Amino acid sequence: MVRPTRSKRTARIYRIAGIIAVFAICAQLSACDTALHRREWVPLPTTTSTPDMKWEVKTDYSGLAPYEKIAGTAVRLHSGPLTELLPSGDYGLLLPYASAAVTESGFLQVSMYGLVTSDGIIVTDLIYDSIDRQYIYGLADPIALPFYTLTMYTDTQEDSWYSGRLYAVCALDGSWLTRFEYSNVVFADGYILMARKYDSYDIDVYDYDGRLLYNMLDLDLPVQRYEPVYVSDIVYSASEGYAHLLTDDGVVFIDLADGRQIKTDYQGASNFNEGLAPVSAPSWEQGVELWGAIDRGFNQVIEPRYIYPFYFSNGYAVAELPGNVTQIINKRGEALITVTDMSIISHYDGSGYIVYNNEWQAVECYSPDLTKFTLATDRGVRMGVTPLGGGWFTCWYEGVPGSVLFSREAEYHYPDVQYISSIEGEYLAYSDESGWYGAMDIEGRVIVPPQDGMLLHAVPVGDGSTVFISLTSRFGGFGSDQAASSFRIYDEEGEVLLAGDGVVTFDGDLGLFYVLTGDSYCVRDLDLSVKFDVKLMSYLLD
Repeated sequence: MVRPTRSKRTARIYRIAGIIAVFAICAQLSACDTALHRREWVPLPTTTSTPDMKWEVKTDYSGLAPYEKIAGTAVRLHSGPLTELLPSGDYGLLLPYASAAVTESGFLQVSMYGLVTSDGIIVTDLIYDSIDRQYIYGLADPIALPFYTLTMYTDTQEDSWYSGRLYAVCALDGSWLTRFEYSNVVFADGYILMARKYDSYDIDVYDYDGRLLYNMLDLDLPVQRYEPVYVSDIVYSASEGYAHLLTDDGVVFIDLADGRQIKTDYQGASNFNEGLAPVSAPSWEQGVELWGAIDRGFNQVIEPRYIYPFYFSNGYAVAELPGNVTQIINKRGEALITVTDMSIISHYDGSGYIVYNNEWQAVECYSPDLTKFTLATDRGVRMGVTPLGGGWFTCWYEGVPGSVLFSREAEYHYPDVQYISSIEGEYLAYSDESGWYGAMDIEGRVIVPPQDGMLLHAVPVGDGSTVFISLTSRFGGFGSDQAASSFRIYDEEGEVLLAGDGVVTFDGDLGLFYVLTGDSYCVRDLDLSVKFDVKLMSYLLD
């Protein structure tokens, strides 16, 4: 028999001793659990020795670091598990907090979510797969709705396209919570549609105060035209207080306030937008279904003559006639701009329009009030014209380096800029030839130069100023360990206000920064002072 060498025997002893030490620390952690809930800590000894064992070797543990509690300012609502949100009017504003995980690509991403009050009282453990604040997006800044959508994954759910995902909705203050049994949820201007299954009309309709108004199974709805029946056809049709259903006898609109049905002989319909809904009449021309529009009183205001549904933004819509004729029309159906054998592209907020020829070269631009304009400098054919919002466009020219930013009033040329992704006030997020992003002002002064692995965007912070939030993933070589992403917040002069490993997001509605790191979730005010933080010890989580 070959005896182990001294070095091998020593290594084996240290491995066994290390395992024993881990169990000892776990026992200490269990004993300290109640004390931790009181925000106290019972320290472990810094040096531990074991009695003589059968191998007659004493192990010195003085080199092991003792467990130290990760301090945090958040406290728990009560000791013991917090496995569900118990509705109450005493919480005040609730905020999501999260645990973290590092992806293979090196980014820190959210793992699980819980809820905590704005003064740092944890009311649920990390029990949700997502917590989303709902918004309505339109011409101006997004409008935040007064609730969260919560999701959980379960293996018991059936009949869902999203296998295992269940939805619930709660008030921002936790005063009400729907049942956690829905496959889908949609918000429709004062009403919440929550569907259980996709093979029936089992849809609960709530108002924004969390009151259950009715279930659509009780409405005796007509048979849907297409089989199989998907309640998503109704749920996703909900807008501006109405939903609609396609039947063999025509489109039936449903008043979400009380479930009242309005029957029409239109053969097709789409969602209401800015007070009008596209509808198709039972008439055909050249074998093409024609579309017009009705108002909320179900009066026809635009005759069916267009070959696709059209949607209004800022009072105008882009609509296409047979024969490859495209128009910009107003809500009376009057054609304000007409082009033939060309296309018109609109920014989603109606803040600009671009006319392209058949080779997809931009030939004309229009401001939000439909004033036609061209670039101040004639450099040839404009390519890659992109509306950025607010009346601004960006493009590049054949044979000319860099990018151009322009509006009806001004034009700027940046020779070293590869791409402009966004504009916020007087500041741009841009990339150079490296493909990574930085920030500069509209005059071309670089504020934050592009860096390897960095993504960046500008955000207004409510006091008229702008900050720049960057996220950088540090990639190692093949087979190397990946490091978590890092973040920085810069001011308008490029000074770093806050930096660290992790990610940061900004809630403009509440004026709060959320900072997620590997072991904590921190909420900060506009001046970046800490409101509270939740220490997570994510490396011990499942």
